[in-house]
Amino acid sequence: MTSLYRQARFFIQWQSNPTAALDEFIHKIRGKNLFKPDIFDSVEGEILFSEGQRARHLYILLRGCVKLYKTEDGVPVQVTDIEPGGIFGVMSFFSNRLTLTQAVVEKPSRIFRLNRHEVELILSDDSSLSVMGRQMLTANLMDRYAQVVDLNVRMNTINHELDQEHTRLMEAMQELKSAHNRLVHQEKMATLGQLVAGVAHEINNPAAALENAVTYMTELLPSLFSEEQKGKTELGRMFFGWGLDSAKIQTAKNRDLERSLKAEFADLKSSEIRKLVLLSDEAIAQCRKLYRKGKISELRTGLNYMEAGMQLRLIRITSGRIAGLVQSLKRYSRQGSSQVESINMFEGLSDSLHVLGNRLKGTELDMQVDPELPPVKADPAELNQVWTNIIVNACDILNDTGKIYIRSEISARYVTIRIGDNGPGVPPDLREKIFKPSFTTRNSSGNYGLGLGLSISRELVMKHGGTLEVGESTLGGAEFAVTLPRYELTSNRILAELGVH
Repeated sequence: MTSLYRQARFFIQWQSNPTAALDEFIHKIRGKNLFKPDIFDSVEGEILFSEGQRARHLYILLRGCVKLYKTEDGVPVQVTDIEPGGIFGVMSFFSNRLTLTQAVVEKPSRIFRLNRHEVELILSDDSSLSVMGRQMLTANLMDRYAQVVDLNVRMNTINHELDQEHTRLMEAMQELKSAHNRLVHQEKMATLGQLVAGVAHEINNPAAALENAVTYMTELLPSLFSEEQKGKTELGRMFFGWGLDSAKIQTAKNRDLERSLKAEFADLKSSEIRKLVLLSDEAIAQCRKLYRKGKISELRTGLNYMEAGMQLRLIRITSGRIAGLVQSLKRYSRQGSSQVESINMFEGLSDSLHVLGNRLKGTELDMQVDPELPPVKADPAELNQVWTNIIVNACDILNDTGKIYIRSEISARYVTIRIGDNGPGVPPDLREKIFKPSFTTRNSSGNYGLGLGLSISRELVMKHGGTLEVGESTLGGAEFAVTLPRYELTSNRILAELGVH
């Protein structure tokens, strides 16, 4: 009973006054003459052991303070404080594993250090010294366990607070996102309000062409179905098909052909010669046969059928252009799925020039674009809107006269279309401003024929991964360069990223 009382008394004393309990413990070691206690004084900043070492000693702090640090990403992070009575280095000492922390003296301290042999002597002693040693280790482990429990409680509290803060941040982010979307939508609506006149003007071009085509067809069709045309169905069908498939446009190169055909078909009118110029080489050869056989009346009838086909093609193009403009406007005003596909920009340019034929009558157009351009991935209606905006701008500044050229360039990764004129050009200080939605030179001291369509044009080109830049043309005026990535390279890059070979 006395032994149990002494054991309990020492444990209670350790809990309430560890310094006194340690003095008694050291006194008993000296009294038993087991070994000479290794007690030393340590200065601030001294490292007792480092992280990743094998502990050869067990440390008991008698006075002062020691801090344990754990290195994370090269930065020491404090783990805990060791107060007088605390035992440290326990885990590595008894498990023979590498130390998990580094012990650094925080302020001048006195430390009792025991090696492995000395600890074995204490724990194997048959007197109360062994019990005292075991109770010291147990009490120390209990303190550490209490610290772990307290740490877990605090960690749970912090995690709960972090979760709440995260929820508040997510709500704030959602509010900011909604506010941003509202601002974007408001900006888009404001720009749409500014674009109303411009869109009406853009729709007016194909609408006027459509009206002219319908008027012409109204006058032409009765003559095609007159009594005189009976029996000419095959001829009419052939010429009508040529007109419907005609994709040629008036260019400087065609003027040489026109002069040559005028000499060859001397009995035809100039308006009829201009129709011949738009035919393919094979179709012109068929016309030549009719002319040489003296079937001039049939040839003229055929050219009328051809004109009917061309006008129907124009109706189809212009109505599609109007629908495309409306769809582009709808897609701009709200998010939706665009009809993105692999296209040849030559075809869209040709159709746009047909639609704008009225505006281009007084200009000298020089188009040198490779018909076999590498494909790009884009919405054809949106690209047609870009071509129309740029060409109409050039016509405006040239007052529907002057020179316009269109060139194509092909590089390893991109396809570029350059549209230039011989107008006054765009000053360097305005070359970025002209693409801003709120910018226009129509009402300023300069008159460069530039409207709000350019801001939308650049947005449409950038949407397809391209660029729209303005510079000086080879004729001294303005040159707009539309550059888009080649579609096959884009596809190959995507396949490569997916690991498909």
